[in-house]
Amino acid sequence: MSNVNADGETLVNEPGSTRGKFLVVCKWIGGLALVCLIGYPAVKALYEPWQPASVDEIRTVIAESACAKKLLADANSSAQAITHRDLKKVTELCLPIDQQSKAFQ
Repeated sequence: MSNVNADGETLVNEPGSTRGKFLVVCKWIGGLALVCLIGYPAVKALYEPWQPASVDEIRTVIAESACAKKLLADANSSAQAITHRDLKKVTELCLPIDQQSKAFQ
């Protein structure tokens, strides 16, 4: 029995066929490309919060909140690197404290 379809085309699974091998290689290359396209932004997103914050970013957070200024100054005096994650957490923590401190002004 011949491995030919109704149109006379050779089927992929015929012994010695390179078309089937080519398709497998293409699928592997496509899969690797997909992993790279999805993986790189995901790894970058996980790595970004742990990067040290710039002086301008720290000044921006300090300008908005006295609570943040105290917390970040304490971290700085302990010789700790201030990261983007720290700035986000300090902002979230100090928001209700700054709102309550307006009651005493």
